[in-house]
Amino acid sequence: MAEAGLAIEECRSGQPPAEPGGGVLVFPAGMEAARRFARAARRDGRRVVGASSLAYEPARADYREWLALPYVTEPGFEAALRAALAGAGLPGGALDEIYTPHPVIAERLERLLPELAPGVRLTAALPDDALARQRARAEDLAALRAAAWELAVPPIRPALGEAELLGLFSVLEEIPGHCSDEKLWALLETLRRCPPGDIVEIGSAWGRSAFALGWAAQRQGLGPLLCVDPWSAAERFQNDAGGAVNAWAGRMDFDATRAFFESRLALLPRGSVNALAMTSEAGAARYRADRRLETPAFGATDYRGAVALLHIDGNHDEAYVARDLEGWGDLVVPGGWLVFDDYRWAFGEGPRRVGDRYLFGRPAAAAFVAGTALFVQRPPERP
Repeated sequence: MAEAGLAIEECRSGQPPAEPGGGVLVFPAGMEAARRFARAARRDGRRVVGASSLAYEPARADYREWLALPYVTEPGFEAALRAALAGAGLPGGALDEIYTPHPVIAERLERLLPELAPGVRLTAALPDDALARQRARAEDLAALRAAAWELAVPPIRPALGEAELLGLFSVLEEIPGHCSDEKLWALLETLRRCPPGDIVEIGSAWGRSAFALGWAAQRQGLGPLLCVDPWSAAERFQNDAGGAVNAWAGRMDFDATRAFFESRLALLPRGSVNALAMTSEAGAARYRADRRLETPAFGATDYRGAVALLHIDGNHDEAYVARDLEGWGDLVVPGGWLVFDDYRWAFGEGPRRVGDRYLFGRPAAAAFVAGTALFVQRPPERP
């Protein structure tokens, strides 16, 4: 798997990916994308050989095996490259792949390799690849928009612009999580229909839906985002879901997950987001007691004490979901929204049971299901 942030690799030679074997030549080895690729390849147990045409290359120390190659424009480049790929002067022997993040070198190698070294695969991570991914993402968003329903509730605020949506969904591609594009779209549309108030998410993990909520809430002029998650294996244990979910949760590195969450959400403006690393019950008590929250990761955030949108996405046991609703539900303002994640869930019925009791136990202005989540709007105040 490619390291987060690394451009997706494209096989320029059209050959299938090689099995880990002879090794990969990284050239020029000092570019940041090359160094990231090399680290990821070494973690996968691959042999990595660095190469550069610079007389002084600071990245030299990153590589166990190293080659000095002429510039691609110099007459001796082809002969030197042929010898290098054959393993001349390398203790590990011949190489079967070249990786480059440099567009000029990639173009040159694409023309040279079929005759120079026909068995060697060329892999390149280039600006064109990023542009292709953006085109694909734009097509995905167009299809999502075409398939989206029209909510009966009229929007209060304008829709996000094309460039804003494309940028947001491109960022979200780099954040792990199980929040589908359809649910993300519904969250964005719901925020357009929210009264003023804070955004609260119970259960954030890596921060995929949290980033979308926090970013869009700022664009829409809503209140700050509060994320409540204990980032704890003990709190993830789910009696209702069987062994599969617990086995997966048991393998999670919750400290690393929280650090990833903080690094991504810290990109949002100061004062627009904060997080409580505690249970939902403790978080509700803290929120009710003091509207100001200050943490090392996010600084100080002042909350309004009234919730415009409550996203319940923590432990999916029925008892936990019920406690989340009990602790936070009465804070949702008239016209505000509650979102029960995994209302449709393959591993249990906790969210559906609690969501149904809420939906059918009191009046609702609107309700719909998007992705696997149930969205319910409280009736607005009468004029």
